[in-house]
Amino acid sequence: MNGDVYILGAGASFESGAPLMNNFLDVAEDLLRKEAFEDDDSEKIQLVFDLISELQIVHSKAQLDLNNIESLFGAIEMGIILGRLTSKSQDIVKYKEALTTLISKTLIKSMLFPFIIKPGYVHHPTFKSSDSYNHFTQLLKNEKNQKPSVLTFNYDLGLELGFHYNDVKINYRLDDDTSGLNLLKLHGSINWYTNASTLKGKIKYLSVEDVNNWIRNDYSRNRYIERNRYTFDIDKYLNLSGANEQQDIEAVIIPPTWNKTEYQGQLTRVWEAAADELSKAQNIYILGYSLPESDSFFRYLFALGTISKNRIRNIVVYNPESSGDTEARFRRLFGLSTESRFQYKPLKFSEAIQDIARSKGIEITNNSPKVWTV
Repeated sequence: MNGDVYILGAGASFESGAPLMNNFLDVAEDLLRKEAFEDDDSEKIQLVFDLISELQIVHSKAQLDLNNIESLFGAIEMGIILGRLTSKSQDIVKYKEALTTLISKTLIKSMLFPFIIKPGYVHHPTFKSSDSYNHFTQLLKNEKNQKPSVLTFNYDLGLELGFHYNDVKINYRLDDDTSGLNLLKLHGSINWYTNASTLKGKIKYLSVEDVNNWIRNDYSRNRYIERNRYTFDIDKYLNLSGANEQQDIEAVIIPPTWNKTEYQGQLTRVWEAAADELSKAQNIYILGYSLPESDSFFRYLFALGTISKNRIRNIVVYNPESSGDTEARFRRLFGLSTESRFQYKPLKFSEAIQDIARSKGIEITNNSPKVWTV
């Protein structure tokens, strides 16, 4: 039986501490002032805010929303193509690298997770995801006679932690292996990396399991602690794994902008797998994604991916926005054959999970054991 497809936007990770696109820079700036970043990272992140200050002065002839990270990324991408960004900037690529660092480090520092003793594993404490992602994983794990798949625009590892805790094997579809539950990260991930020399653009990743093993042996590495919640600092353990030996490692984080042609070679497998899942889906659940007008990528992916003889039974969009704007954008996207199958429910991510679980007769439990303290 064809599985259900779940599409996750930034609103899904928001409940786990991740900032949204329109306040991402504010969160990063607050963390910078608190000296939450390492020195080298602070220098790169400060470069982003220096660029914003310069753009505010230079671009007096046109309006740019420099408070929105998507708009800023778009300006940098266009600057690389045109060879100009500000009157002073020489190496424009450095701003793109700095913004990638800002995204990765801000997600790491703003999303805090419990470090717990899992039942039956007294001597092996492990990270547990937030309650909402833990419940979402339980929902997928208990699907009957189906193999669900997840498409997500998010870079963070909150969902991976949920799958790991609930013993669900995932597959990023970065190679020919098709086993496990498909977790298709359309914009990349903070645990994915490549380099131009030795890897030749091939994407590798560091698993949650590997990081958990390192953290168990050295709790002191996790210095950013708040109420028994800890940062899952993938970057530190990426260095420890030896992946950084070549010194030119690049994080695979694709900007949420119009220009994705540069990354086609890296993510073709993932995008093809996403289109295949959409072509077979009977039920599509879209959670925490508002379909911004600027996102032509998803519009084309959805339109071309759903080309098949398969009949879609239900499309349900969950988003807490209730003004009608988001619902209207989705109605304009869906064709005549799916319009009657469409529902819009103004619910946040955690509420949406419970709503879907009730419709499927699936029970969601808290299964929260003792929190590990250091």
